[in-house]
Amino acid sequence: MSNTRTYGALASGNVLDREGDEPRPESRISLHPENALPQPISSCTSSSDVATTAGYVLSDPRALNSLPDIVRKKFLSVLAPVYATTVQVIKNSISSTHSSLGTSKKPICYFLGRLPPEIRLQIYRLLLVNPMLADTSSITEDDCNGAYTNYDLHPQILTTCRQIQQEACEVLYGENIFIMVCLDPVVLFHRPTRGPIQRSPITRYTTETQRFPSSTLLSPALLSKVRKWIIVTRTRGMSGRESMSVLDFCRSISRQPPRSLELCIADFNEINITPWGGPQLTDILKHFETLRNVGHFTVRDANRWETPMELLFLGLTFVRLSCGVLVQYGRAPVQIRAQFERYEIFSENICGGKLARLFDRRICRKFTNSGLDLEDLLKSHPLETAMKAASKFTTYHEPWTFKKRREEILQYLEPQYQRICATFTALSEHIKEAKKPGGFLSLKAGHRVIEYTNVEAALGITLLKEYFDALQKRDSHDPRFQVARVTVARFYAELPAEAALRQIEKISRDKKWHGFTPLFKAAVDDLDKQYLRI
Repeated sequence: MSNTRTYGALASGNVLDREGDEPRPESRISLHPENALPQPISSCTSSSDVATTAGYVLSDPRALNSLPDIVRKKFLSVLAPVYATTVQVIKNSISSTHSSLGTSKKPICYFLGRLPPEIRLQIYRLLLVNPMLADTSSITEDDCNGAYTNYDLHPQILTTCRQIQQEACEVLYGENIFIMVCLDPVVLFHRPTRGPIQRSPITRYTTETQRFPSSTLLSPALLSKVRKWIIVTRTRGMSGRESMSVLDFCRSISRQPPRSLELCIADFNEINITPWGGPQLTDILKHFETLRNVGHFTVRDANRWETPMELLFLGLTFVRLSCGVLVQYGRAPVQIRAQFERYEIFSENICGGKLARLFDRRICRKFTNSGLDLEDLLKSHPLETAMKAASKFTTYHEPWTFKKRREEILQYLEPQYQRICATFTALSEHIKEAKKPGGFLSLKAGHRVIEYTNVEAALGITLLKEYFDALQKRDSHDPRFQVARVTVARFYAELPAEAALRQIEKISRDKKWHGFTPLFKAAVDDLDKQYLRI
């Protein structure tokens, strides 16, 4: 049949010429039965031909009716599995489409998904951290004690999502410093004043109906989030209400101890208070015994914004009130300096506090006709100068100057202490080896040293000299001290260690080792006494 065409031609729209040589793309036919009839079912050899013919027949039901009965039955028997296969393919296609839609990527939050945690934390700090939260000077009566101050914070970011809230809360409560003031409003000249309790950022909402402390404010769930605290309270004249405020606060944060806790003492009492009264810190510090694992704990004097007004009028501070403790604490540098002094008379005078009269009559007799001013030794050396100044500022109740002088003393003595420890360890190890059989300090050696131990003995002398030099006070370049050192050297020459060292050096030069062992032991024992005192 000349009008019969294959499925490939029908599907592609290309019609073969009569000879079947080349397709002609410009020639197209419609699927109308007058133009083309389906290929007989009996001549269909492949499933694609059957499917194509079935599709062609289904496109026009009249083509199916024109087929003979035998052909129509055969065609229907072939159409059934093709139809079932087509339905299954459609179902699989729909299922794969739904699955692909279900597994498609959700919209990405660029803030959480693309920004690294370090940058997000920096953004949180810019939005939620303000150092003014730790400064009561930011709250004044002009702005209703800070009731309408937002401190340039933007807590709205906490309501964005759960992850942002979790991350931002760590910054808000972990890096800000919060103040808790445990003081009653004070009364000055029979007129109520604005006390620090109303000038604290966290307690600025105290009202007539809800006074401090309140159960809401001292909620453990609220306070345990804060990691840095400043507590303002007092010791002298503390009321029971204030004491309970401190105790309740400590109990509230005991479950989650803070990283930093700063206790500010704003002490005051009656107008006739004296600086020698001295408050007792034990009454307030006992409340903090419930806390464990606090990272950093500091006790300091309250600043002028935290101190009540009447105490400012008196001009008194907690440090001046506790001058008794300061005087006792101020003796520590003097006692430490005395332990480094090898001459007993000098050490006794230093411990006695007679810094201006360092030399007693026993020493003055040795300076007769020497032409040396005895005060030059004290004035010319930096250690003695700092020690005298520390004692002076302790008496005058100037703690900051005292701490500066104390730092100078410790900076001078710390390197010397390190050298003493190092030389002591080296000499001790050498003595242990020398006490072994055959060593120059062994029991069999007696008062002689065998020839092959001369090297060990020489090494022991060298280590002993280094140990001795480490215990000596460093010289000053002041000419007055250089002149005084020659005279002072007479006192140290009488000490047992100095005398033993002179004899040991003579034995070493003469190579006559008789009596070396007892002299070596005597020198080491005398130096060890000072080391143990230090």
